[in-house]
Amino acid sequence: MDFPREKTEWCRMCWYDTDQPELPRIMLVGDSIVNGYHTPVKEILSGKATISIMCTSKSVGDPGYERELNYVLDEYPPRMVHFNNGLHNFTISEEEYAGYLDETIGRLKEKLGDTPLVIANSTPISIRDDVYTNDPEKNPRVLARNAAVEAVAEKYDISMTNLYEAIIDQRELRSPDAYHYIPEGYQFLGEIVAKKISETLGID
Repeated sequence: MDFPREKTEWCRMCWYDTDQPELPRIMLVGDSIVNGYHTPVKEILSGKATISIMCTSKSVGDPGYERELNYVLDEYPPRMVHFNNGLHNFTISEEEYAGYLDETIGRLKEKLGDTPLVIANSTPISIRDDVYTNDPEKNPRVLARNAAVEAVAEKYDISMTNLYEAIIDQRELRSPDAYHYIPEGYQFLGEIVAKKISETLGID
């Protein structure tokens, strides 16, 4: 494998409520942040939509990422995809990330056809054990990658969920580990994503 990877790579795939094919299926693609907020999304949309998740440490540009993504999409084709990628693999430059993201979204749009696609930007990174201070080195890189998300959303005319702006001032919801959130934080993010899904599909 020539593409740079992290010391430990992981992936979680799950398809909930497969016995309810009459409901629209939503695929949440992302990382551990998605893994954290998918349960509130599932609970909020219960009876209205079913949820699938693909949470992975791989970044766009990694051939393994593309294989994982295609597998989850083909196994139970979704009615909508909510996509995020950006907090992993800082060994690649922001310019490389932007190019890989553009390529991935372009292929995803082609594969999905008329299926709605929403792209989310990434959440802030703070200093470990100091939830009130953004990391002076890593967080600017998050902002640069989020700028790439905005550019791709505009290029492909797709809607965006601005998770960064929604959570940036809710610092008390952050986890001391610098990346993640306490349960109330994931509930907060889940409510935002569930609202976006409901608006996109027109479900109450």
